[in-house]
Amino acid sequence: MPWIATATAVSAIVAGGLFGLAGTADASGTNAVIKQPTWSYTSPSTDSVRVQALHQGERVEALCLTEGQERNGNFNWFRIKGSESDGYVHRDAISAPTTLPHC
Repeated sequence: MPWIATATAVSAIVAGGLFGLAGTADASGTNAVIKQPTWSYTSPSTDSVRVQALHQGERVEALCLTEGQERNGNFNWFRIKGSESDGYVHRDAISAPTTLPHC
């Protein structure tokens, strides 16, 4: 019967890991994921200066949400903390919480 206790303990640890972290940022402060290759920009517009190349699957820290240049019928842009400098990423290219404060 010791294997039952071990299996139960392992299940509890796995479940805690899966459900205990849901919806929270990890230790590095990331709370968003880049959905497709893109750039961050100095302002919420592709007409502004490019700040940093971002890659699909890259985790970033979204700081706030604002309006900017319309792309695909959407005006929403997220300000992100970049490794070199903060920048803006259009909503189409990032999966981030919409409950962030307005910039």
